[in-house]
Amino acid sequence: MKGRDEEMGKKCSNGYYGQPAVPGGSCQPCDCHSNLDLSVPGSCDPITGQCLRCRQGYGGGACDSCAEGYYGDAITAKNCQPCQCHTNGSVSEVCNKDTGECQCRENVVGRQCDECMPNCWWDAERQECMPCRCSPHGSISQRCDVEGRCICRPGFVGRRCDLRRQGYERRETRRPVERVSMEAVQQRWGGSTRTGGCARGAYRPKTGPQTHGIATVGGCVPCHCNSFGSKSFDCDENACQCSHVGNNCDANTGQCICPPNTIGERCDRCAPNHWGHDIVTGCKECGCSVIGSVTQQCNVNTGCCFCQDSFRGEKCNECQIGYRDFPQCTQCECSISGSDSQTCDLERQVCACADRTGKCSCKLTLKPEQTVLPLVDKSNTMETRRGVSFQHPEILAHSELITSTLSEPYYWKLPEQFSGSMITAYGGQLKYAVYYEARDETGPSSYEPQVIIKGGPNHNVLITRHIPGLQIGQLTRHEIDMTEVQ
Repeated sequence: MKGRDEEMGKKCSNGYYGQPAVPGGSCQPCDCHSNLDLSVPGSCDPITGQCLRCRQGYGGGACDSCAEGYYGDAITAKNCQPCQCHTNGSVSEVCNKDTGECQCRENVVGRQCDECMPNCWWDAERQECMPCRCSPHGSISQRCDVEGRCICRPGFVGRRCDLRRQGYERRETRRPVERVSMEAVQQRWGGSTRTGGCARGAYRPKTGPQTHGIATVGGCVPCHCNSFGSKSFDCDENACQCSHVGNNCDANTGQCICPPNTIGERCDRCAPNHWGHDIVTGCKECGCSVIGSVTQQCNVNTGCCFCQDSFRGEKCNECQIGYRDFPQCTQCECSISGSDSQTCDLERQVCACADRTGKCSCKLTLKPEQTVLPLVDKSNTMETRRGVSFQHPEILAHSELITSTLSEPYYWKLPEQFSGSMITAYGGQLKYAVYYEARDETGPSSYEPQVIIKGGPNHNVLITRHIPGLQIGQLTRHEIDMTEVQ
């Protein structure tokens, strides 16, 4: 073309410049790094060679850089490509011309600004990523679901798990966060396949002005992608609007086929009294106890039911501590001061009791009026209160007043509540504290058993417990296991 134009004395062809009509003149390629749009006449000035129209995605005075909204290498690789900065997540559609990094809005990440930061969720109404703000005390983690609800620990409620539920106790079972691949739920648009002129996050239906109940009037409609666990905002413009159920829809009507026990126009919620929404398997029945639960609706994420005060358990099918005989769950009425602490809920100030009988698990201790205990000799044949006195909260024994009546070693004799059938004390502990003062470091008592227990049908079974000798001037506390072997 160049030679022919020159020979015919015409102006240079598109992409060339010069004055071929002037004697000695010729046409030269415009210095635009081969990035001119030759489909448009006059892509460069035919006289000066100035670059006027670069091909799509390229810019600069010599078409030597990527245009605004594109990135890549314009000179060597010639691979300028669209930034594809997400409309909702980016500050603008212009990215870094070298790396393609978009400038993201607050709480948004990703090269294209198409993902919410960890521990954030997409608020469709406000059109921005919002922090979960889960309570560090009441939530299982700082992550929340696609609606911004945190996963609460047992005993906590509220959108952020920052409220304490009064009189509430249950076993929480954690359901792992379900991950659904982007490819399975949606297909992200590329620059070359995008049609319809809609912004990302929307598409133009191809089936006419009315599409399965959504009035479009030939315009763009939102994707409505509802993929539990997905962070992207885009959808597949060619698929039916059922990506939330694995694109499972009626081929003729476009009506989504919902998985079991789901409701909503887009099958994106569990039916009442169900939990654990899954895009394939649907939702599971709560199964809350009709008697024990406040409502038949359980936690939609964990499946745990909300129990009445006298009930507990994942399904509220057990009596709460302090109650007995499910499903009646009658109050135990055990005294917390006299009950074994291991059977009590100290926070609620209640203690457990036995089903059917209502018997409490009592702890044995001295009564307030038992301020003086007798002393006995090792064979438990002689007894005296001489030299014994009470100095709150301690019972004192003065040995110089006792030796005239009892010979060493002598022992404290426990009162009547510690005698009789002690079968319920088996496996428990006898706890006591003792303070000892003497002139000499050792004496006869240092080599004798510290505790002697007699039992059996004929009171002829003897159990002794040897522990380290008492330390002069020191209060020591001891716990004796109530079993046959030490």
